[in-house]
Amino acid sequence: MAQHQLKKHGTQGLSPSFSQKVLGQARLLRSQQHESIASQLGNWLGISENKAEQQFDKHLSELFAASHQPVPETIHSIPLIQSLDMGNYQDTRQQFMELLPEQQLAILQSLARAPDPLGLDQSRDYLTQWQTDIKKLSCNSGYSDHYSDQSVPDWSAFAIRQRAWQLFSYLYDCKVSAPQEALARVQLSSAINQRQMTDDDDEGLELNRVVTAFLPEVSSASEGASIELGSVDSLQPPVQRHRFNRDNIDRMLDAYSAIKKQVKDEFPRVFGHTIHDPQLQQELTGQVAIVCLEALKGRLSDNTEHWQSLVKNVLEEEFAEFNGLSSG
Repeated sequence: MAQHQLKKHGTQGLSPSFSQKVLGQARLLRSQQHESIASQLGNWLGISENKAEQQFDKHLSELFAASHQPVPETIHSIPLIQSLDMGNYQDTRQQFMELLPEQQLAILQSLARAPDPLGLDQSRDYLTQWQTDIKKLSCNSGYSDHYSDQSVPDWSAFAIRQRAWQLFSYLYDCKVSAPQEALARVQLSSAINQRQMTDDDDEGLELNRVVTAFLPEVSSASEGASIELGSVDSLQPPVQRHRFNRDNIDRMLDAYSAIKKQVKDEFPRVFGHTIHDPQLQQELTGQVAIVCLEALKGRLSDNTEHWQSLVKNVLEEEFAEFNGLSSG
């Protein structure tokens, strides 16, 4: 099992400082919530500060999306925000780039002040530097004309416009796109729980992660801005979005149900009487089913014998590993 876990999660984790920030926000949030909600948040967080860094990565979206604060109407009423909501990236970019610096600043400040439920916004220093550079450049004669007239080949003005657009798209993804993604993952968790197809919360979270990973990825606004000429390399997109299509999700959940049933049917034949603890058997069954779903890329092949054979092989591999750990 340890080998499979390493393959799934890799070696990347959250930094200790960011982990502590998450814990601090979680404590504050729990102190402000209704008792039942606080209890649920505590279960998601795991309470202990000594959890592995990957545990934070699993729980982060569920934890903060549960207390999701709607984006203020003052933000959604901004035409440029509405345009990005509809996926009009190029038109929105052109409109934003044509605004005067003070107009861009007003929009950026409005977004910067909006709630940041996932704690993703790391743009304060970039915004401060942008304002400083604007003031320096504004000392140049005719700066406003150069800034608003894109036909003028002024690299300094263009670079500042591009940085402003990058900040705008970054803040949009932090304050609008990321909460929407997190809320969709919570809704997926709810669908998994309603179908009662997992034996514990950890299995449900892993199934959520696998299903989400196989959904089509959606390009975010900040992803497009970050690769454009004049963008700041260190201001990276804060979120990867996915298209939560119910038909695709249902097909993967149906596949998982069939796989897990096969795992349970084959488990006694492979493991025999080597495991007496029902909870450990449940955990092994769930993890084997997750491994198989990942190997099958979220779908069952038309050849039933093929995927059932895979289930048997993975079970036998896990039994050999389990025996090796037990004897060691």
